[in-house]
Amino acid sequence: PVCKAAFSDAKSSDRRVVLSSATGDAVFAFCRDAGADQDAGLAIFDRSERAFGTLRADGPRPADGYSVESARSGWRMRFRGNPADHDLKASDDSGSSLAAIEAHGAAHCSVRVGPRADAGLVVLAVLGIDLLLLAGSEDDTCGTLP
Repeated sequence: PVCKAAFSDAKSSDRRVVLSSATGDAVFAFCRDAGADQDAGLAIFDRSERAFGTLRADGPRPADGYSVESARSGWRMRFRGNPADHDLKASDDSGSSLAAIEAHGAAHCSVRVGPRADAGLVVLAVLGIDLLLLAGSEDDTCGTLP
């Protein structure tokens, strides 16, 4: 393995998704909640703990897609498709393909990253989308009776 990921579904956690070396001794990047509101998305930080950008939903429904936007340049990577089924395509603002995510059964998916994309950022975004979907499904079921 080249890297590993760790999750925390606790809203109080400082780091919700961490992408690190396979041995865990070097953190490549991580996400934390961008704000108290779930719609704020996840703030993305680099290995030096500098803010890189934000991952957030592009609309109220998962089918509207998700975007990573750089805090420095405004550059954007958009994810479109069916995030719940891990069927996504990532592209930049000009529509150039950056990555493709494809499910292989219920437990596995492949992430193919093109030469113009940062593989770590794509993987971190895909894991962040999963976390946002999980948080959204918990919010939808909160307060319902069996």
